[in-house]
Amino acid sequence: MAAVVTRIREQPTRLRRLLWLLLYTLLAIFLMLLLPQMGSAGGPRYIAGVNSAADLFVADAFSDWTSIPAAAVATTLAGQLGEDVNGTNVIANGNGTFTMPSDILPTAVNKPVAIVYDSDGAVTSALLGSGAGNTLYCFTNSVFGGADSLSTNARLYALVIVNGNCAQTSSQLPDLKYRMVRTFGRVLGLDWSQVNLNVITRNPVPTAADYAGFTIMHATDSISCVPISICYTNPDQPKMDDRASLSRLYPVTLQNQSNFPGKQLSKTQFVFIARCTSWMQMASRHNPCRASTSWLAGSILRLVWPRGRMRQRLFLDSCFADMPEIR
Repeated sequence: MAAVVTRIREQPTRLRRLLWLLLYTLLAIFLMLLLPQMGSAGGPRYIAGVNSAADLFVADAFSDWTSIPAAAVATTLAGQLGEDVNGTNVIANGNGTFTMPSDILPTAVNKPVAIVYDSDGAVTSALLGSGAGNTLYCFTNSVFGGADSLSTNARLYALVIVNGNCAQTSSQLPDLKYRMVRTFGRVLGLDWSQVNLNVITRNPVPTAADYAGFTIMHATDSISCVPISICYTNPDQPKMDDRASLSRLYPVTLQNQSNFPGKQLSKTQFVFIARCTSWMQMASRHNPCRASTSWLAGSILRLVWPRGRMRQRLFLDSCFADMPEIR
């Protein structure tokens, strides 16, 4: 009987061991499935709340503008926002206003350019409308924003939203960067360009030179341009008109050159102009550039074009193109 009793006592013990082994196995499987999700909690792989990879991605997009040799522009990562900006604190109110964290409001002068990594698209949907942050709308809603304030001392403030749903995979990143560079161009004050629009209209049929000079700051893209590389070569790179426009807005001068190591004086990059007689009147003539004989070599012309003044910009650019080379 003793032997029988011993065997009966051992059976529950062995059963408990099997149950514990099964429990540990299930727990291990659960953790293996859970931990990768916890590692990316709060956002996708490439754009998330506080993400050094995202910071580098943004810096790379900005560098397409700051690397222009004759533009007095530089950027510095100043740190992180004071809170996680997400769908719980960016709220569209019924009266058409928005409730947002204080350090992304236009009054946040200590955050000159606030860039929000909208991890799940909730901020995008709050600002642009329900569902706007969905992956289906990355063509238009992957990056948006612009200048939201201008101080009395001409300091510019801006807010940019990066939709994390458009950065879930590495294949999405080239298009995301392209749209980010365009948005940063607007932040820096560039308007939409009208140079070489025949690349879009096909009238006249665009040549290789037309494609090479087609600006990144054109206004719209065909919805068939997905990915963007099927329509343009090196799509995220500013072209000649983009570089010239930024350099005219922010010229490198003898006075500021020391603040921008490696930059070149703007006058070494563009044609020299002394004066233009009644150029506003010339713009209304049938062939305004025929009056370009009144332009003489001497000093660089620096103009900041307000938005909406594209006629003057196109006139000046076309006159530059028709002028003989000045040595």
